[in-house]
Amino acid sequence: MSDSIKDYELLKTEIRKHDHSYYVLDNPQISDAEYDSLFLKLINLEKKYPKWVSPESPSQRVGISPVTAFSTHQHAKNMLSLSNCFNDEEFFDFDKRVNKSLNSSVQTKYFCEPKIDGAAVSLTYLNGILEIGATRGDGETGENITSNVRTINSIPLKLIGLKDIPEVLEVRGEIFMPKDEFTRLNKLQEKEGNKLFSNPRNAASGSLRQLDPQITKSRPLHFFAHGVGITQGISFSSQEEVFKKFESWGLPVNPLNTIAIDLDDCIKYFEEIDKNRESLNYEIDGVVYKVNNLDDQNKIGEIARSPRWAIARKFPAEEVKTKIIDINFQVGRTGVITPVAKLEKVFVGGVNVSNCTLHNIDELERLDPRPGDDVVIKRAGDVIPQIIKVIAKDKNRASKVKLPKLCECGSEATLNHAESWEVREHQTLIKKLDSIYEAKDLIKNANKGYTLHKVQQRAAFLKCMGGRSCDARIRGSFYHFVSRKAFDIEGLGKEIINRFLELSYFKDIQDIFTLENHSEEIEMLEGFGSKSVENLIQSINSSRNIELHRFIFGLGIEEVGEATARNLSNHFKSIEKLMSTSFDELITLDDIGPRVASNIMQFFENDYCKNMVSELLPHLKIQNPSLINQDSHLLNKTIVITGTLEEFKRDELKNMLLNKGAKVSGSVSSKTNYLIVGSNAGSKLAKANKLGVEIINEDQISDFLNEK
Repeated sequence: MSDSIKDYELLKTEIRKHDHSYYVLDNPQISDAEYDSLFLKLINLEKKYPKWVSPESPSQRVGISPVTAFSTHQHAKNMLSLSNCFNDEEFFDFDKRVNKSLNSSVQTKYFCEPKIDGAAVSLTYLNGILEIGATRGDGETGENITSNVRTINSIPLKLIGLKDIPEVLEVRGEIFMPKDEFTRLNKLQEKEGNKLFSNPRNAASGSLRQLDPQITKSRPLHFFAHGVGITQGISFSSQEEVFKKFESWGLPVNPLNTIAIDLDDCIKYFEEIDKNRESLNYEIDGVVYKVNNLDDQNKIGEIARSPRWAIARKFPAEEVKTKIIDINFQVGRTGVITPVAKLEKVFVGGVNVSNCTLHNIDELERLDPRPGDDVVIKRAGDVIPQIIKVIAKDKNRASKVKLPKLCECGSEATLNHAESWEVREHQTLIKKLDSIYEAKDLIKNANKGYTLHKVQQRAAFLKCMGGRSCDARIRGSFYHFVSRKAFDIEGLGKEIINRFLELSYFKDIQDIFTLENHSEEIEMLEGFGSKSVENLIQSINSSRNIELHRFIFGLGIEEVGEATARNLSNHFKSIEKLMSTSFDELITLDDIGPRVASNIMQFFENDYCKNMVSELLPHLKIQNPSLINQDSHLLNKTIVITGTLEEFKRDELKNMLLNKGAKVSGSVSSKTNYLIVGSNAGSKLAKANKLGVEIINEDQISDFLNEK
């Protein structure tokens, strides 16, 4: 019997159906031996007729050689992130905003899904054939990882079914690693002497970004579709319809997805998922509620980087118990010495935690943790590990932790005291401050009958007095300089910085930009090669073109954070003008009191710091903030943000305001033009109302930002 291309196509279709039954439905219809026989038949046909082979063939899941770097992919439609809520009341507030936007008294139906804790991707199908797989990236631009996506068996290379296949279909979803597979992978990593993955999310993300598709193929990755991007040749009326179509085309969707017809259904869904989350074979960190009707979604719209029509209800921060092994003291770039608890490693909030900062001396005194004590920790906001309770050892408890008299560098460690001050109007507390100078400055600027009250003196922090002789401070200044919000130099992690300092490739910050002189030596180091050195030098060179506010932040001036650096940038417009400013000019700026002004003046008067800046400048191309629209309605307006924002991340909102020429302040005064108010606003709102400051509620922010 002669072979025919028709039989070949039918064979591919049959194999795809069995792949779908096995990898997506977890319901194999034939034995492994029968499947292997079909696959071998396919391979033999393709060897015999190589011209028949097409990219969507089941045999072509891995057919691409390793790459040296991923190309970028511009999303045709932004991949948005979700706003969060943490309790019933916050979810009800979201529902009220939805109904207000729709001007409807009819209860909105919500599509409910578990929120998979994995790596977000976009899959683009053209006439049913997988063409592009891309990471989310920053939401606008990701990385093209098509060769790796093709290795994941639960992702169809060709959509099954013959009807309704659209010309263009962009599927959004999450790639994840099941818990049991993660455990097996880590056992294999340990057996082979490789580094263990900290959690399934990191394992999935790391596996997905391997330059060699064969490595990705070897990792147990799975996929759930959770949304749709651009489409051509088809339209949908609801989320529910989208997911039914996904299933009919062979795209895997979470079987726990459901429709909620009212708010009670939504709450019950969350409680049920929370109760059963430990029994699921994949990590989730909450549930997602989406307005089901797509026309309603379009009416409600989007805000900043998040849709108004969807929200993630996060699980409460997980709390676990572990034991303190020791209490150490770590030195930061400013010389502040922070107590840190070394813990028996424990898995909490999706990561392994073995260290937990105690923040300051006050916290150390309050909690009184000692080696051998048990502690309850949680990850605040699923980010920062925090000790919330110390359970003292019953017998033979260790002695109280003593503060070090010397820094690790051998220099004196001094205990700095700060006086806390309160500014009041009659009995109303206006603000608490750590400096009498800032308190007096607040009273002067407010021009009202405020009174000043001294609060009990307290120990603020330990500080190393060694200056540039302290290696820990030097290391800290390098870590800060290359960090994401400063120069963002990829590839210069802490371990590599420490190594280069030990080898004297780095002595001062400016040496980063002459590292290329050591390229041949670095190539000879263990863990390096010509390509990794080339990538590192390229990353350094890319950082040379930097915005002024990031440069100022990267300098590490004490108490000059992102917002202050941005205010300095917008006011002075160049580093030269900032360096030649006066104390009197500095304290006229919002958010800069006498203490911060003194820090800035002392930094630029210090010979070492002046020399560092002057040697850095020839290596950089600084972008001064000259592109702000001078006709912006927010130019030079002073804006304060208060309360909890549901649909904006505070940092993103600050940046949007600053980019429009506004000044973002931390306190309300007579100079304040607008107060942006979220939920749970406190004294700032009361004060703004007294001063007649214009109030912008959260549902007005979008119009406020885009006003002409």
